[in-house]
Parts: sequence; structure tokens; C-alpha cells
Amino acid sequence: MIKRLATDNKRKGLPEYFIEQLESPDRPNPMSPTVRVLSGKTVVLVEAFYWGVRQMVEQLSRDASRMQSAETFLGSI
Repeated sequence: MIKRLATDNKRKGLPEYFIEQLESPDRPNPMSPTVRVLSGKTVVLVEAFYWGVRQMVEQLSRDASRMQSAETFLGSI
């Protein structure tokens, strides 16, 4: 199951300020856990997943050693 946050009027979608927060390094408030198991269903919160993946890619991109290893690996393919 995929869950998306709703606006105050219960319509799907997010206000612009919240979308902008997804681009910041600080985890936006309020945001529930990325993955939860509820009544036997796995629920993924899209916004939290996006924020976490973006942070992971940014952190890996700042690691010069990992980037060099990736370039070497990709160059061998």
C-alpha cells in the first residue's frame, strides 16, 4: 500500500512549503516513518521515502572515495 499525505482539507497533494521542505537536509515536520506495517499491510509514505533517498544520494555523492570507486567500476563495464 502506498500512502500520500493529504492537505488540511483532505485533498491529495501537499502545500508548496512542505514540498520545499523535502529538498532541505532537515527531515520535514510532521512526517511519519517511511515504512510501517499496519493490519498485515506494509505502508510506504512516499514523501518520507523521497526525502530519505535524496539524503542518501547526496551523502554518497559527497564521499570522494566512493565516487572514485563508482567511476572505476562503471568504467570497467
